[in-house]
This record gives sequence, C-alpha cells and structure tokens, in this order.
Amino acid sequence: MKIFAVYFRINLTNKPDWFNDFRKKYDDPYDLHLTLIQPRHIEEVKIDELKKKVSDFVDKHRLANEDKIINFNKLLFDSKPEDKFTLMLESREAKKIVDFQKDLREDFKEFGEYTKEVTEQYEVNFKPHITFGRNVHRNIFEETNSYFQAGNTINGIIGELVLTIVLNDSIEEAMNSENLTIFNAFSKNI
Repeated sequence: MKIFAVYFRINLTNKPDWFNDFRKKYDDPYDLHLTLIQPRHIEEVKIDELKKKVSDFVDKHRLANEDKIINFNKLLFDSKPEDKFTLMLESREAKKIVDFQKDLREDFKEFGEYTKEVTEQYEVNFKPHITFGRNVHRNIFEETNSYFQAGNTINGIIGELVLTIVLNDSIEEAMNSENLTIFNAFSKNI
C-alpha cells in the first residue's frame, strides 16, 4: 500500500520581508503548494491506472494561462491543542481553481481511502490556500496576524500539477523527485 496526493506548486511573486524567515522557523520544508487531493491510500497495482487518470483529466480540463495568477488575501488558522496554530493564506478569488479541484475530486472518488479522516473535510470544503506555519504558539500567531493586515495581498503564480506517490508521509518521501509525476494543467498556448 502507498499514499498519493495531488497538488499545484506555487511561486509567490511579492513575498513580504518576514515570510521566508517565518517559514524557516515554523513550517516544514515542503514547496509552497495548493493541495487538491488530500493524501489517500492506494494499492500498488492501481498506480499506473491512477497516473493515466490524472493525465486524462488534465488533457480534458486544462486551465487558461490567466488562471495561473493567484492572490492570497485572507489569513486563516486552525487552532490546535495547547494554544498552537496552523497558519494559512487563502485565495478568495480563485473560482477556476476551485472548480478544477471539484472536478478532480469527483473524478477520483474511486481511488483510495484518506490517510486521516480530518483531511477529507479540507478536500470537500476546499479553500485554495498555502500553509506557512505549523504548531505556531499563540503569541507568535498574534504577531503574525498583525503582519497580515486587512487589504494585504500576496500574489503568486500556479505552476505544475504534481502527483506524489510515496511509501509513507515523511518529508523525505514527499520531496524525493522520484516519487513525483509532473503535469502541465494549463493551456499550451502562451
């Protein structure tokens, strides 16, 4: 049994001065990304079928190049026990990405069970976001909240669609290029 997930890589074009240092302190070293399909289990015999299904989906649901631009304009957070928070930036104006994710999710119902039940709700109630801090203590969260004032926007460009298939949920497995299959989900006309 393996684990798979599907996400878009994100490149931020106007990061605030504090952003990189904050991520180094409070986030795992993953590439910035938008998770479209949360981690699920898959039997190894179905991996080729899964890759073909992603390829076919992308061929039928290409996004326009203008949909690559994404603006993160709302601070989100999940509260954890012991006054710890997960910090995220949401894009509230990414309807095409939301529609793409919903179609993808519908197409992938048959593939696997979620590795954690709670992640299913992130997928079902999809809000395009990037995570930039995990297990952040309350006082740091309050400071960060002051950095990201109402009206602030961090812009980005959506890159490749990535299908990752790993043995376990370790960072090393997720970042190993041999475990990644890359797709271009955008129009080939530039």
